[in-house]
Amino acid sequence: MKLNQRSIIAIAVTAAPVAMAVALVLAGYSQTNGAWWTASVQLAVLGGITIMIYGVNVQALPVHSGKQWRSLPLVATQVGAGIAGAWLVALGYGWREEPLVRIGHVLAFAGAVLFLANLMLLFSGPGARPPRIAWHERTQQQKVDRLAIPFTMLSGLMVVVGTALAVLLDFWQPSSGRWDLVWAHVMLLGFFFPMASGTSYHMLARWSGRDFRSLRLIGLHLIAFLIGMPAMTIALAIDADMVFRIGAIAMAVSMVAWAVNILPVAWPLAAAARGGIALAMGFMVIGIGFGVMFALDPAAGARLRSTHVVSNLFGFAGLLISGFGYRYVPQLAGVPHICWPRLELPQLGLMTVGSGVGMLFMGLRMYGHLEPEAVIWPCLVGGIGMLLFAVNAAATFGYRAETLRDNSVS
Repeated sequence: MKLNQRSIIAIAVTAAPVAMAVALVLAGYSQTNGAWWTASVQLAVLGGITIMIYGVNVQALPVHSGKQWRSLPLVATQVGAGIAGAWLVALGYGWREEPLVRIGHVLAFAGAVLFLANLMLLFSGPGARPPRIAWHERTQQQKVDRLAIPFTMLSGLMVVVGTALAVLLDFWQPSSGRWDLVWAHVMLLGFFFPMASGTSYHMLARWSGRDFRSLRLIGLHLIAFLIGMPAMTIALAIDADMVFRIGAIAMAVSMVAWAVNILPVAWPLAAAARGGIALAMGFMVIGIGFGVMFALDPAAGARLRSTHVVSNLFGFAGLLISGFGYRYVPQLAGVPHICWPRLELPQLGLMTVGSGVGMLFMGLRMYGHLEPEAVIWPCLVGGIGMLLFAVNAAATFGYRAETLRDNSVS
C-alpha cells in the first residue's frame, strides 16, 4: 500500500469538517441531553480545528521551508492519533465512559507531540537555508513573513500544552478555578487563533496580490495576544475577575488589529473565500462582545456561555475554515478549483444561518423563552452546511487524482 502526502492531507481536510458538522449537531442535541455538550466542544476542537491545522501544515511547512518530511508514516500517525483521539473523547463524554475519554486524550496528546516532533525533524533535515536579508532590504511580504513566525511557533507549543492539560485533568480535579474553560481558551485562543493569524499573514497577500498595509498592526496584534491569552487563562485558573477583564480587553485589541489588517487583503479573493473570511470576522466580533460582557458581568457568562461557544467554534472557526478552505483546498489537492463551485455559497449560507440562529436559540433557551428541543434545528442546518464542505473537499481530492503524482513511500 502506498502512502503519500496528498492522501494524508485529503484524510485530514475531509475528517475535520465532518467532525465540525457532527459537533454542531451535538451542541444542539445537548440542550436536552447535557452529557453531549462537552462531547461537542471537544470534538470541534480536537477533531475539527486541530485536524484541519494538521492537514494544512502537511503541505504548507515543506513548501515554506524548502525541506521534506523525514517520515511520512510518522506524519500519518500524528493525523491518525489526532482523529481517533477526538472521536474517542467525544463518545466517552457522551456515553459517560471515563476510560474512553482518557484513552482519547492520550491519543490527542500523542498526536500533538508527534506534530512537534515532525516539525523538529523537518527543520533539522538537509536542505539549503534561505539567505539572510537585512530588514531594510526585504520586501513587504518578507517582513510580514518574519513577523508571522512567532504566531505559528506559539501555536505549535500551545497544542501540546492544551492536550497535555486535558490528560492531566482526567486524573486531577482542582478544587478551585474553571479548568474546563482554561483548556478551551488554551486550545482556541492559544492554538487556533495564532495559527490562523500566522497562516493568514503568510498566505493572503500571495493569494490576493494586495500587500498588508500596516506592519505595526501585526506588532500590536502579537503584543496584545501575549498579554491577553495568558491573562485570561490564568484568571480562569485562579478565579481572578480583574485579571480576566484585563486579558479580555487585550485579546479584543489583538483580534480587532488582526481583522482590520487582513480584511482589505482578503477582499480581492473569490466570493466564497472572501465571504467565508468576512463572515468569520463578524462572528469573531460577536465572540469578542460576549467575552467583554462576561468580564464585566460574570452572571451573564454563566447563562450565555453556550451561545459564546457556538459563536467562536462554529461561527468564527467553522466559517474561517470554510473561507480559507475554498482557496486552499484546491491548492492542497493540486487541482485548479474546488470540485463543485456552485455549492460554495449555499454552504456558507447554511453555516451562517445555523450558527447565528443556533446562538440566538441557545440564548433564548437559557432565559426560558424557548424549549430545549427547538435548539437542535438550526444546529442541524449548520451541520449540513459543514458536511457540504467536507463532501466538496473530498471530491476535490478525487478530482483528476489519476493524473497527479506525489512522492510516496511504501
